[in-house]
Amino acid sequence: MLISQIFARFAEIWRGWCGGYNFAFGNAGVVSCLSHGYWKTIKTYDMTQEKMNVTLAKAEHERAVYTESLRRQVDFFKRNTSSFKGEKKTFHAAEGQLEDPTKMGHTVVATTVSEEIKRLVNGTLLPYLKDQFAIEATNAAGSARVPFVVDGLNLGDLSATELLRLKNILTDENLKNLIANIPVRSDSEIWKASENEDYQGRDDIFETPRLEGDSFTTITDTEILLDPNIDKEHLPSSYRPITKEVKTTIKRGSYTSQKFSGEWTLRQKQLVQERISKLLNAVIEATKTVNDTPTMEPNLAADKFLGYIFYGTE
Repeated sequence: MLISQIFARFAEIWRGWCGGYNFAFGNAGVVSCLSHGYWKTIKTYDMTQEKMNVTLAKAEHERAVYTESLRRQVDFFKRNTSSFKGEKKTFHAAEGQLEDPTKMGHTVVATTVSEEIKRLVNGTLLPYLKDQFAIEATNAAGSARVPFVVDGLNLGDLSATELLRLKNILTDENLKNLIANIPVRSDSEIWKASENEDYQGRDDIFETPRLEGDSFTTITDTEILLDPNIDKEHLPSSYRPITKEVKTTIKRGSYTSQKFSGEWTLRQKQLVQERISKLLNAVIEATKTVNDTPTMEPNLAADKFLGYIFYGTE
């Protein structure tokens, strides 16, 4: 059976499990469905005896899902910046005054950068990387390998083909765009981890200090000044009274205002870019090392191979 036929059969089964939604095949036989922007695990079974043809079929689909998921996440970051922001405003009107709608409202942080990254990693990136490198490991069996170490963290013993695959992933434009478009919060404001009850259990939401104050308005009245030289009972028809404006400041009420954010800091974003640069440098160094490994004697009897082609078994 062709790989494409195997994939088509598995795709039919998985999509059936997902009710027609997009799906991704993860580690240890976890199948996840993408529904309304969220991944939900719907099937798990034993993967310990998975064959290469099954992994190839999965990888073919996961590659497309990987690219599309990165593009969608970039688009979400660009178009939905308000989803990462929240604000709570209250207003208590003074006696005899009306409420001020402009100083009232409650917008909740819908999602955070960390939550979005976690969903993307678990739902798409991790399954893709695991299967891609399972294929590379199988194809590179017996090849020379070198430890791949970054900042003291050993990420595995990789072959030249695995390092090349890793380099392609790290330099992928979709990954670059994802990081470049991560929403960041303003550095000009003071932020701390939120203690608001609306965000209990969500440690990646931050808040500004709550602002409190009184709201005032100015009322302007016109007052007619009395002229002692004119009899107010017998005013001439051409008389124009002298007036002046009288301004009175009154308290409209008391207000509070506080901002919330699920965005990253600019420093967090820069650190991700720095770590990718470190990984790329490590890939280059590891590739140099593995390419310096002496070549082995070929397993193919080349003279016999060519002799058979042109002369047969004689």
